[in-house]
Amino acid sequence: MKLIREVAGQQIAQTAQESGVAPAFLAALIGNESGGKVDAKRFEPGVFAKLADVAIGIRESYTGVTAGMLYPIPGIQPVVPEAYAKATISLLKEASTSWGWTQIMGYHMLRWSEPISRLLDKNLHLSYTTRLLNEFQRDYKLKAGEC
Repeated sequence: MKLIREVAGQQIAQTAQESGVAPAFLAALIGNESGGKVDAKRFEPGVFAKLADVAIGIRESYTGVTAGMLYPIPGIQPVVPEAYAKATISLLKEASTSWGWTQIMGYHMLRWSEPISRLLDKNLHLSYTTRLLNEFQRDYKLKAGEC
């Protein structure tokens, strides 16, 4: 945990103060998910397959991501020339990768209309972490202190 404090202590303290999430929880989450590596990333082939199904119309959506979010120019689905297809595949790969200290999946950023690259910014990452935690709390009707 000393490493986590060294690499993320300032951001943990600020996020804890702004969000009310316990600093020890944020530190443990970082330690478990990335070992403190702000540039950590892991591609998830199963997620890629599901998002590809959305992109080609086999699935309507996946975790709130719709086809219009999976194209390099959102909302435009042209006849796909080679360069556009490569850009779409690249975006699918980024959306199918977990990023940063707490390994947030790129597709969450698409849902939030945010650049995926922001997940590697140590001054922004934990704000997305608490945003996601708040969504989980709301969606699963979780209450602090209850299991």
